[in-house]
Amino acid sequence: MKKWKKIAWSIFAIGVVSAGVILYFATKKPATAEDSEPVAKFSTTEFIEKLNTNQATVSATYMDKNIAVSGNVMEVNKNQCSLVLDAGNNAIITCTFDSAVFAKHAETFEKGKPTSIKGIYFGCDGFEKNDSNDMMDLLPQQKSAMMKTCSVNK
Repeated sequence: MKKWKKIAWSIFAIGVVSAGVILYFATKKPATAEDSEPVAKFSTTEFIEKLNTNQATVSATYMDKNIAVSGNVMEVNKNQCSLVLDAGNNAIITCTFDSAVFAKHAETFEKGKPTSIKGIYFGCDGFEKNDSNDMMDLLPQQKSAMMKTCSVNK
């Protein structure tokens, strides 16, 4: 009889620990740029140039990490809580914010004015090497980098 009690208590203890671990991960708040310092700081043109030089290395180094970029505001989209920063040479950096963070800083974002934003880098578009010899592609493709959970870099 004592053996069954030990087994029952062991199963109960394992269940309680498992429930605690699951509850911890289920309620854990995701990391945001506002919570931490950037691992690197760039101007918008510097970051795009790094992507032009070696997109794979930049993505491997900075993917899902907090970085800061400084540049001029090209567009403010209040409905989507986002900014587009001009990176020159047909390139942009899109910065999306949580709605509360965006509302807190919305007055400071003005088209054409410089700003510094930190955010979690999560990818880019338009940097793929096209090995095709197709001459139909006469217009340059717009290049963009994307950052999420952004905040103003102070």
